Amino acid sequence: MTSSGEILEIQEEDKIENLMKKVLVYFCGFWTVLLFPITFFKAVRFVEKYEEAVIKRFGEARQNRPIQTGYCYLIPCTDSFDRVDLRPLKFDFEIKDVLTKDFVSLDVALTFCYQVLNSMVFVNKLPKKMSTKDRLKVAIESALRLVITAKDFDDLQTISQRNGLLKDLKLFLQQTTHAWGISVRKIQFINIQISRETPDYADFNRHIEISRAPSARSGYRNEALRIDVEHPSLPTYDSIIGESLA
Repeated sequence: MTSSGEILEIQEEDKIENLMKKVLVYFCGFWTVLLFPITFFKAVRFVEKYEEAVIKRFGEARQNRPIQTGYCYLIPCTDSFDRVDLRPLKFDFEIKDVLTKDFVSLDVALTFCYQVLNSMVFVNKLPKKMSTKDRLKVAIESALRLVITAKDFDDLQTISQRNGLLKDLKLFLQQTTHAWGISVRKIQFINIQISRETPDYADFNRHIEISRAPSARSGYRNEALRIDVEHPSLPTYDSIIGESLA
């Protein structure tokens, strides 16, 4: 447990820290006013009608709500200015080598549309080390691989099947993006195709049938082993035989 002496010491350190912050704010504010013609472009900002802004002082939000349309001021050196676009935004990108449940590798191109609903949460939860677009790409790719891994290739052929996949994908993403202050507006597939590195789908089915057939353990073994060599990304003959005997 923390003793009373340690608590008093912590309180004293907080008082000194707050005092130093106030001194720095007054000092910077004085020079900002004194050099106003020069510091104008740093101290005064305009927020557009489709934007909101969050001003942080020493890393903490200066107000408990975002700044909306109009002019705002900040003190250089102590304040930071984060501008948030509230318009729906979208981007297209492609994810390669997504494996289905039956080991078919797919290239998936899609369109993703999102909108920031809570500027305060968005600024506090998403540091600037990675752009919002890149962070969303990572989340989408992780969710897509998780959803498609549970599906066979034949389950992705019709429009209704793909719409069901998009619904599952959106539910997964909303659980993540809600904590970032972001709403998923729309996800749409542009194209789903078998990767160039993936063997022909007919060869894949033939490989499975040959390996699992009782006769494969004698006359068809050489054919199955040949496919193993030509297509190393497929499950091997021995591994499929092991599953059949289990």
